[in-house]
Amino acid sequence: MRKFLGFFAAIAAVAFMSCSGGANGAATPTELAEQSMKCIQNKDYKGYVDLMNFPETMKPEEVKTQKEMYVNMMENKMKESVEKAGGIKEFKAASEENVTDTTATVKVNVTYGNDSTAVQDVQCVKAKDGSWKLKNNK
Repeated sequence: MRKFLGFFAAIAAVAFMSCSGGANGAATPTELAEQSMKCIQNKDYKGYVDLMNFPETMKPEEVKTQKEMYVNMMENKMKESVEKAGGIKEFKAASEENVTDTTATVKVNVTYGNDSTAVQDVQCVKAKDGSWKLKNNK
């Protein structure tokens, strides 16, 4: 479980179309956090990655390559962590913290299939189009 927590924090910091947000992001940080968790719950890693913020200065082929890399990485890491914990049984956004005009952190309470629990921090940034996206440090 500790490996998952570290990995998820890294993904969120590097930073969610069954997730209902898709490439458009979300209207609020809480909505984004819930969309991202729904993607992980449904093993929709492409949907998760589509919620990530990529610099507008990146060429489309670079964005495509980065997204494919993240999807592959998530598929492998989630098998090692979330799936071993029985998948995500339920989740609920608990609070928005450190909210500014362009950034926010959402605390999400997660319960896994094996009944273990964790609080995940979802790092959000406001994209140029005004939607909220997962923070991506690359």
